[in-house]
Amino acid sequence: MDEAWKRIDGFQDLVDWFGRAPGFHDGYVLSLKIDFPTEAVLVMHGWGMTDRVDARGYFELEKHFVATFRLADLVRIELNDPDHAGSIVEWLTITADGDQLEFAINPILGTGGLLRCLKASVSFEPGKPTT
Repeated sequence: MDEAWKRIDGFQDLVDWFGRAPGFHDGYVLSLKIDFPTEAVLVMHGWGMTDRVDARGYFELEKHFVATFRLADLVRIELNDPDHAGSIVEWLTITADGDQLEFAINPILGTGGLLRCLKASVSFEPGKPTT
C-alpha cells in the first residue's frame, strides 16, 4: 500500500474489509461537496471486479461499498467539470507531497481533477448505494 493511503484515518479498516487497497476503477462519484478552505466531502461507490464472466459477457462484481472521504484544511482545488453527478472514474489516485495529500480523480466521464489537503479520513459502508 502506498504511504499516502496510510496517512488517511480509517483507510486500514477499508483495506481489511476489502482485502486490498481499492483503486475505484470504473467507480462512481456519488457526491462532492466543497467548503473551501475548510473541508471537502467526496462520496464514491466502489467494488471489486472478479475474473468471472456472467452469461451476458460482463465481469462479475463483488464487495460493493460506499466510501466517504473527508478532506480537511484544503490547500488547492482544480476540477474540470463542476457537475459531478454520475461521474465515472478510471482511478482515484492519492499521493503525498510533503505534508499535503493529493486526491486525483481521473475521469472516464464527468468530474476530474485534484483536491489537495493537509488531513483526510475515510469511512465506508458495505453494499450498493441506496439512492
